[in-house]
Amino acid sequence: MRSSRAAGTTAGPAPGTRCTSWRTRRSRTPIAGPCAGGLKPPVGAAGPSCDEYPFAATYEGGTALPPASRGITWVPVRENNRQGGILNKFQLQQRILDRDGFWVQV
Repeated sequence: MRSSRAAGTTAGPAPGTRCTSWRTRRSRTPIAGPCAGGLKPPVGAAGPSCDEYPFAATYEGGTALPPASRGITWVPVRENNRQGGILNKFQLQQRILDRDGFWVQV
């Protein structure tokens, strides 16, 4: 996330914008999203999950930005699910609606 931010992504010159569109977010799944581009899970990893920044839940997520402005890696499924839950809870509690901007602090 830090390297993506340094490249000027969602926490750089502009905030990330929440995406609530099911169709848009569906296009960012590991099958169709940036992890489909050849990133292989580590050998022997138990149930790795593709994690991306900017988040798939933003309009900047997936392949919306050039490769130099985004980051992807493999993380444990539990960790990825937990972080997704934290982000969703934050957006609901703060009433961040579709296309509302928000900043990420690392």
